[in-house]
Amino acid sequence: EIDFSLVIRIQLGQQSRRFARARSKASKQSSSGRRSPFQSEDVCDRADDATNSISIIYRPPSNSTQSIKDSFVNSVMASSHSVGYHSKEVVMNDGADSLDLIVPEKEDFESLFKTLQDLLALFQQEEFSSDMDLTLIQYHLVDMGKSLTPIGTESCVVSCVEWIDLCKRLNVPIAKKEAIALFRERIESHGSCEASEDELLLSEIVSLVDKLRKI
Repeated sequence: EIDFSLVIRIQLGQQSRRFARARSKASKQSSSGRRSPFQSEDVCDRADDATNSISIIYRPPSNSTQSIKDSFVNSVMASSHSVGYHSKEVVMNDGADSLDLIVPEKEDFESLFKTLQDLLALFQQEEFSSDMDLTLIQYHLVDMGKSLTPIGTESCVVSCVEWIDLCKRLNVPIAKKEAIALFRERIESHGSCEASEDELLLSEIVSLVDKLRKI
């Protein structure tokens, strides 16, 4: 499962590191005359065919140091890369990983590629039109390994421990004790029945961040 906030771009062809390693392995096996008993002729042929190949380039949570906007800029720059998708040159962002697929049927491949492109474009459009504080907080929560399903401010809750971690990530100029005090104060004044005694709704966390900006 890959969160769309971590996706940099959808890349045609076999230009990921994994595809490159697979080609290298296939080439060595071919030159030595050896072939895995699990590897059919058809699979070997497709391993060097970029026509129906696709890679979802994403930044793993542990390496996600860029904002969503930076990732979007990277995706735009990468999409205009001059290397054709039939090229064997590896095209990857630093620290990025990939989910690589080969779809044998042309119609299935075209349908999958278009769907992924449309979903990514829709997600990025929604991110740009949404509140930037909310977007930034959601980004960091995902990077911390928190699930935002269902996505939104109405049902997602943040614990005090997560709040302290967020303050560190956002370089908030307050001590841990002050961050805890603000969190407790917010619970007393704006607590919700949807959250436990040690949690705040995501919408309240956004309000807290805005309050800190004015301190």
